[in-house]
Order: sequence, then C-alpha cells, then structure tokens
Amino acid sequence: MTRTWDGVASAFDEVAAAAGEGAAVAVSVDGELVVDRWGGGADAAGHQDWQRDTLVHVFSVTKPLAATALLLLVDRGLVELDAPVRRYWPELTAATTVRQLLAHQAGLPVFDADVTPELLLDPDAPARLLAAQEPRWEPGTAHGEHALTYGFLVGEVVRRVDGRRLGRFFADEIAGPHGLDFAIGLSPAAQARCAALRPVGPE
Repeated sequence: MTRTWDGVASAFDEVAAAAGEGAAVAVSVDGELVVDRWGGGADAAGHQDWQRDTLVHVFSVTKPLAATALLLLVDRGLVELDAPVRRYWPELTAATTVRQLLAHQAGLPVFDADVTPELLLDPDAPARLLAAQEPRWEPGTAHGEHALTYGFLVGEVVRRVDGRRLGRFFADEIAGPHGLDFAIGLSPAAQARCAALRPVGPE
C-alpha cells in the first residue's frame, strides 16, 4: 500500500473501531490493489473475527450476476432476448419476453400470495407461484424493480434451458472459471465464514 492511500486505511480503522462492527474495504487502481483492509467482529456475539475471506450478504448485487448467467445462455445462442419467455417456460402466464424480464418490465415485481421464509427456501414453489400470476401491468409497458422475484424468474429460465439451477450454473460457468469467491446459495463450509446479519434500527 503506497503512502497516498494510507489515509483510507486509517479512516477505515477509525470507523470500524467506532462502530463496533466488522467490515472490509478493498480499492484497486489501474489493476493495482492499493487498499485491502478488514477488521472487527463477524458474528453477532463478537466472538468471530472478520477475516480476509469473510463472506457477506450482498442483497440486490446478486441481480446483475443472475442476469449475467442468463445472458451467457443468450451469448451461446440457446436463448433469444426478444423471444417470449414461454418458449422456455411454457407455464408462465405473463406474456413477457426475455429482454423485458431482464429489464424488470415483466409485471411480476411481487408475489400475489403470502410468502414465508420456508416457501422462499423451497427450490420450486416460488417459480410455480410466479408462473401462475397475472402481471401487474402489460409486460414491456412499465418498469418496476422485481426486488424479491427477479432471481426466481431469471433462475427458472436458466434452469429450463440448461437443466442446472441458477446457483450451480453460476458456480460452474462464472464463479469457478473466473476465480470469484461469490456464490448464489452457500454450502455449509461457506456459511461458516459468512458474517452475521444484524438488524438496522430498533429491535
């Protein structure tokens, strides 16, 4: 780390100490790693130190990576962007194209049914529910972030075309070949090095 970036590391150390939380920061400039810092606790009890390879939940950052998986199938000629999704997933009620689905224009931004954590963890139920739903708007005519449904929608198209679920496809075709320490769905070993989530605001 050059002296130019010493201030970033010092600021990180101060903020981490004051917050009493674990965190990490890395800065790369022109291909050179100029800051690589981590520290604090990684579990709710404060017993597990943050390590260089501690994993964190990245929430919606997963969406573009899910899209990358589907676009890889487009690049291979297995999926057409302007084809109806029903070509690959016949049970889908919404008359959306693959392009509209990727662009959050499919009209399926939420589940109509009440969902529980158990249902969301079911490998098949979310896609089955979304397939039966009428879209909230005519696909392609409006836009709205498919916050909780995007991964299930894109992942089901990947599964229907390739046979592998999104997490397996991403691991085999993207993360593995490019050396990415990123997963869609964690193994027990990966869970063991994952930072705990803490609530924001009043508990």
